[in-house]
Amino acid sequence: KKLPGDYPRFEPAVYSIDVFVPFLDLHQEDYWLSTANSPVCSACFGTTLGQWVRIYMWLHIAFGWLLSTLAALSITGLVRRE
Repeated sequence: KKLPGDYPRFEPAVYSIDVFVPFLDLHQEDYWLSTANSPVCSACFGTTLGQWVRIYMWLHIAFGWLLSTLAALSITGLVRRE
């Protein structure tokens, strides 16, 4: 399947940052998503590699929210080391 010429190019590092930082929109997540329809991986407990990539992405997003929340709390002074 050929993409239109004006379709944004996939940039892995930018995509990772776009998914990780919840309040930053670099427009990679809007256009790209891993496919869960890849071939079944024999070492992946009968699931596809794409399904594992999606699970990793969900964990990546959750960890990004956690770290962003902690950063915001520390910047505002709500979390203090005593």
